[in-house]
Amino acid sequence: MLFVGDVARALVDLDQADGLLAFRLPYPASAQRVLNRWVLRALREGTTPPASVPGMVEFCQERPVVDWPLNLPRGVFTERSLLLDEEHGLLTNLCYEVAFTVGVADPWAEILGMPDHAADLCRHRRDAQAYEAFRRLLAENPVLDNDAVTSIAFDRHLGPLEGLPNEIYKEVGGRWRESGEARDCEVCGHLTVPLDVDTWVCESDGCTGAGTGREWFADEGLLFQLTRVHRQFVSRPGRVVLDLAARLEECGVDVARWADYGSYDLTITFPGNVVWAVQVVDWSSPVLAGNVALPIADSPQVRQAFRVVPAHRLAGEPGYIATFEQFQPDSGVPLLSDAELLARVRRQGGPHARRFDRGGSA
Repeated sequence: MLFVGDVARALVDLDQADGLLAFRLPYPASAQRVLNRWVLRALREGTTPPASVPGMVEFCQERPVVDWPLNLPRGVFTERSLLLDEEHGLLTNLCYEVAFTVGVADPWAEILGMPDHAADLCRHRRDAQAYEAFRRLLAENPVLDNDAVTSIAFDRHLGPLEGLPNEIYKEVGGRWRESGEARDCEVCGHLTVPLDVDTWVCESDGCTGAGTGREWFADEGLLFQLTRVHRQFVSRPGRVVLDLAARLEECGVDVARWADYGSYDLTITFPGNVVWAVQVVDWSSPVLAGNVALPIADSPQVRQAFRVVPAHRLAGEPGYIATFEQFQPDSGVPLLSDAELLARVRRQGGPHARRFDRGGSA
């Protein structure tokens, strides 16, 4: 299992060096080390290893992890568990989940390091508004052009966090452009990857969009986007938080986003000051998500706590909830679908809860 984590991290390093669609010598040291280990394992076990680093990349694109010559724990991976997208050769969401959790002592240190730092700064200043504005920025604006960068200080109340966007938004390089043009995904708003002049795909294998959203051209100035870690583990789940909050408010309850400086993704307050807390789970692997699930903070104000998974995760993984709960550390906190949470909110709200929900499937 630890070897799979090392392979995933090597693929991430290769991708960050120059992109897996065009990587070249010299390869990152981590990739060569993993290949050497693979060869040694194969010699001991009588299997055939990849012949080169490009061969290792091709192997990971063609064969799901369960088909690797490894003794793996049962149920962790499935026939869909590819580290590289089979069609386009892009890193999958699973690859990043494996890279940042398997064999890592503190999986959340890098994933949530920046949001936690922001929370500490805002807590010290008692500026909850600035923290919510920062999390909204990351969720709603994963891509910023020159005008947007300039307007952040005026349009958003970031207070003590005004300098943080410079640390996690990076200039967009050539791998995201085709003939000087960049495009974002019409579904999620993140930049798409150009495969050729006519084909653009969203980097997230959980998204069905393509490059038919906004367009940017090189002569219009610089373009910036969040780092991949923050795109996958902060921005995309943040969109789920905002969407779910809007649907909950249409049920007639009060909702706070990233309450108590991010201790909760959402808190729901019913008449009589009854409070529920919600943590969003938006991972492709329910096993890895369960293994690293953060505890939900105790509070005398919180009556009940839930974890909630968006519907798109359940569509291709009917057993997602049962698998997650098998691996999560605190079995007292149930994982619900977003539809089930909305249904419970309506029941709890009684006659005060409106029945209309524009976005849910409940």
